[in-house]
Amino acid sequence: MGLPLPAGSLALAHYLDMEAQGDSYDRNGEVDAIGDREGNLQFIKLFLGDADSRDPLANLLHADLAGMAPILLQVGNRDVLEDDSVRFAALASAAGVDVTLEIENGMPHVFHFLAGHNAVADAAIARAATWARVRLGLA
Repeated sequence: MGLPLPAGSLALAHYLDMEAQGDSYDRNGEVDAIGDREGNLQFIKLFLGDADSRDPLANLLHADLAGMAPILLQVGNRDVLEDDSVRFAALASAAGVDVTLEIENGMPHVFHFLAGHNAVADAAIARAATWARVRLGLA
């Protein structure tokens, strides 16, 4: 559309696969107290309504990612959405996007909510802030 791109996208608790197909649902379903496949499929249905779950405007794993602004993805390795991030980062990288994927050991979905009580969450937020400052020209 000829519009300028954003400075970047910072994804902390991101749904990328509107089909909930990642193996991390099986691997992490018992340890991620916030999410599971069935619950997420219900949430996705509420979000999408009658829209096609494979529509590239809704499911970025089916989108043409070429030309996207830089992206930072932070996810825990106990998040049911971990594979969404891994798959998306690979697709974005293959499309030439400047993408950074950080996977935090032992962390569940939306582990950033632990900020102020968890050193891993605090460090991840600090790195995200530094990443954003650089993209915004504030560093």
